[in-house]
Amino acid sequence: MKILFINISDIKGGAAKSMWRIGNELEKLGHEVKFIVRSKFSVAPNVIEVGRNKYLNILFNLFGMQYKFLPVSRKVVRLARQFKPDVISINQIEGGYFQTRDLIKLSEIAPLVWTHHDLWAFMENGHREPFEGEKERMIYPQIGLPLGKWLLKQKKKIYDKIDFISVLPSFFLRDKYLDSMMDRPFEVIPHGVDLDKFHPLEKNNEVKHILYVAEKLSKCNLSPILERLDNLLREKVILDVIGEGEIEGQYKNIYIHHVGYVEDEDLLVHYYRNSDIFVYPSMADIFGLVVLESIACGTPVVAYNVGGIPEVLGEGGYLIKPNAVSDFAFKVSAILNNDKLREVLSEKAREQALKFDIKQTAKQYENCFNSIRI
Repeated sequence: MKILFINISDIKGGAAKSMWRIGNELEKLGHEVKFIVRSKFSVAPNVIEVGRNKYLNILFNLFGMQYKFLPVSRKVVRLARQFKPDVISINQIEGGYFQTRDLIKLSEIAPLVWTHHDLWAFMENGHREPFEGEKERMIYPQIGLPLGKWLLKQKKKIYDKIDFISVLPSFFLRDKYLDSMMDRPFEVIPHGVDLDKFHPLEKNNEVKHILYVAEKLSKCNLSPILERLDNLLREKVILDVIGEGEIEGQYKNIYIHHVGYVEDEDLLVHYYRNSDIFVYPSMADIFGLVVLESIACGTPVVAYNVGGIPEVLGEGGYLIKPNAVSDFAFKVSAILNNDKLREVLSEKAREQALKFDIKQTAKQYENCFNSIRI
């Protein structure tokens, strides 16, 4: 089977990594796989980068005409035709490189399976629901003029003209999907990791390590937690921070080690394994791939109880009420200060991760792709 993945990136970001791993597993099963992406970060020969119409995208979004005119989208369609796939896997098509209406053209080339990595497909313009006091048009991908309701109607008209199966990585997203205007059949297929690569090793840290991973650190909610945690710690700890940017602040018991963005997966696994606890204060996430990567390495997690994170974490750590900063810090300190608790949570974390084997995920996608070809 010839499978074409269309995504914003090949290996950078959760939506990219999850589908990249699935594509690699499908290749092992004997399928021919190609990626068309806006931004390429790997050196893989089966990935084609198309770029984006950055300034056109900004201009049209300003006038509320989200993804209405993006000439680079023609290249995506042309390359898809040249590949002649048996099935097309649609993924994160936000980002200034794909016109939504070109889903119609893609559907004429091959059957579509659309994996939703956020809520954008059935929201007005944003990729998540607004927090209290927010307006959706100010949520990424932002629009200027308040034409969100019109945009949603335009999406519905496009969807009515094509057939596709939706794939939803979490039951949280399934519930949002069922409450939306979407009426296409769907499957719930959680993301997975390579459990042979992401696995625990014995830790021999003289100093406890906390790990935080995010694509962009400017969007993290960590500083208020660190302020409270600093007063609870009995000994000094190291906070390893992976991602673009820096976390500001000075603490008496917390040394912040800025690693930067880590592309090498083996190095990323090293940090997961070497950490005593992983913190994830995200306020919105439909799955939580970094949570899965952490628990697969036997590293317990403290995270806010939002989105699909509870489904991934299970009993491999603690879930905290959103914005309960003091409780978050207390749970982190409790794990760091109690070796036995940390050992128990580590075992439960790995046990939970065994439910998310990438090989099983790829097999489910293979079955889904085959079903739409019939």
